[in-house]
Amino acid sequence: MRLDVKALTKKSLSDLVTGESFWSELATLACGAVTVGELDVTNVSDMVAQLEGLCRKERGVISRLSVIDHGRLEGNADGSNAEYVIRIGESTVQTGTMYLHYRFFRQIGALLADRGFVHFWHCWAGQNVELLKMIAEAVGKPVYAGTGRHNPVFNFNWGGYVCVAPDGTVTRDTARPIPWIESEP
Repeated sequence: MRLDVKALTKKSLSDLVTGESFWSELATLACGAVTVGELDVTNVSDMVAQLEGLCRKERGVISRLSVIDHGRLEGNADGSNAEYVIRIGESTVQTGTMYLHYRFFRQIGALLADRGFVHFWHCWAGQNVELLKMIAEAVGKPVYAGTGRHNPVFNFNWGGYVCVAPDGTVTRDTARPIPWIESEP
């Protein structure tokens, strides 16, 4: 069985709209309406544990893993050491911390179908190609990310899309990733 899995942090999605709780709840409700069957993850290791459990339960492999959370520019107050980072729950994934997460991404790679891929639904994630290269190498499959702001409700990025292959080949301005279709035996 082929699985199209969404791993997200519901708390982070509600934080997309700051201010009154009404607006935060509305954002969570709207995203929930279009992301049915998602896993609510707290960090990278929790995401792996839940993915492994899902694959065992469903006796399947993941054709597409959509990871949904925040992406942003972080660095020193003076703007030095600025880098686009990927949040997965409480985990901040960036080039300097990838060594902490590498083994977890390797485990994810073992759960992906032969033609499976990872798609980060994060703002700006595609701006950090070096990080995407590290993740693609770890999972052994293509990794997609948008270069601008991402709308999690409609799964649309206002920038272009980047695809990084496991060998480090970068394709810029590629098409928005869609799951491949393969008939069941």
